[in-house]
Amino acid sequence: MLDMVARMVWAREAGSDLTGNEAAETPDDTPPTEAACRAAIAAGDGAARDALGLLLSEQPGREAEAEAVYRESVAAGNLTAWNGVGWMLSKQPGRDPAAEAAYRKAIAAGSAMASNNLGLLLSDQPGRAAEAETLYRAAIAAGVDGTWRNLGNLLVRQFGREDEAETAYREAIALDVSHSWHNLGIMLSVQRGREKEAIAALQRAIAAGEPMAHLSLGNLLAGELGRKHDAEEAYREAIAAGHPSGWCNLGILLSNFRGRDEEAIAAFRVGISHGDLEARRGLEYVLARERSPAAKALDALIGRYSKTIGRRALPRRVGRGLWTIGRLGPQWMSSWQRRQRRAK
Repeated sequence: MLDMVARMVWAREAGSDLTGNEAAETPDDTPPTEAACRAAIAAGDGAARDALGLLLSEQPGREAEAEAVYRESVAAGNLTAWNGVGWMLSKQPGRDPAAEAAYRKAIAAGSAMASNNLGLLLSDQPGRAAEAETLYRAAIAAGVDGTWRNLGNLLVRQFGREDEAETAYREAIALDVSHSWHNLGIMLSVQRGREKEAIAALQRAIAAGEPMAHLSLGNLLAGELGRKHDAEEAYREAIAAGHPSGWCNLGILLSNFRGRDEEAIAAFRVGISHGDLEARRGLEYVLARERSPAAKALDALIGRYSKTIGRRALPRRVGRGLWTIGRLGPQWMSSWQRRQRRAK
């Protein structure tokens, strides 16, 4: 039996609405083509550089080109383009200090977006969460709506200030910020007695077209509520919506059904084909369980224990411990048997 709380995905990445400059939008909101941007630059339209930088930044493998374009914009006198430079640097390993310096130049030039993006950068750095909160609040005060969601994430994950986080998420929802229903649902799902609200929030996220919300709904149904068949449906819907992480979560779930190990193995193998390392761990566990008397004995023990606590999930620490069974094998079993004999 594996930990049923598989993985809860916090939607926190800054999308294009939080990374580009205001000049990146065309009058009809239709993204310009690369050729159109380059033609406009050649004709002397400096704002087209920012549009081109944003366009290139969204294409895998062209980050260096995007950075170069943003630097050209800075050289041409658009100092807020330091925000784009910082965003490109933040994507490169080991370049966080340079990214921070670029963002601060953009902030000094009046870029509210840079306050949001620097907040994102600092929120993952030890001891800098308070700075990130200050930056987020500055971006919000300047009218960057999407920062409400990022502030909610920071408040709940770094400070445990759930009431304030909920307020931030609901502000983001009112402003139609993407992923806000999803993140609110995740937070509510770990608060005892608010499972129905969590389900409703996650269903709103699903209705808004967010495939990751299927995964979070499946996690909640399987882990906290014990509704394994409903969880299976949620994971399969995530897969159908194009989210490959659903295969690993489905495998974890199926491995908890008696007689469905072959299906679990098949699901894990598909997950592995998508590069999911957690799916590999799941496959190793199920295969080890089939071979190991220790794992079978522990599964039986946990099965007896679970009957004494009803349908609620096992403590998370128990589930995590089971990952090690394949490595411990008979050595673990003999040690466990000795402890049992001594207990008698």
